[in-house]
Amino acid sequence: MVVVKTTTDVQTLIARSTQQPVFIFKYSPYCSISYLKWETFLYFTREHPNLEYAKIDVIEQRELSNFIAEHTGIRHQSPQVLAFAKGEVMWHGSHWNIEEHALTAALKQCQNVIHKDATI
Repeated sequence: MVVVKTTTDVQTLIARSTQQPVFIFKYSPYCSISYLKWETFLYFTREHPNLEYAKIDVIEQRELSNFIAEHTGIRHQSPQVLAFAKGEVMWHGSHWNIEEHALTAALKQCQNVIHKDATI
C-alpha cells in the first residue's frame, strides 16, 4: 500500500497508472460501511499483490480527498474506490458497489487499456 500525504503524491501515483493499474480506496474511520468495504478491498489487494494501491482517510486527509474529486470530476463519496489506467479513472464505485467481482472487472478493464497500445 502506497502512502500518500500530498497532492503531489497522488499525482505521482496516478501517473504510474500508465504502467499498471492503480486503485485508491477512500474511507472514513468512523463509518461501519467503510470498515466492511475495507475488508473487501484488502482481500482484493491480497489476490493481486503486484498492483499499486493507496488508501485515503477522508477525515484526516480531506485535502487529498477533495483534490481527487476535483482532478477526476467524480463526486466524493466514502467509502469509494477509484481504478486508474493511463492517468484516467476507468471505474469507480462506492458503498455497496465495492465488491470483489466489481474490483476484478475494473482490474481487467484497466489492464486492457494499458496493454492495448503494447499490442499494436
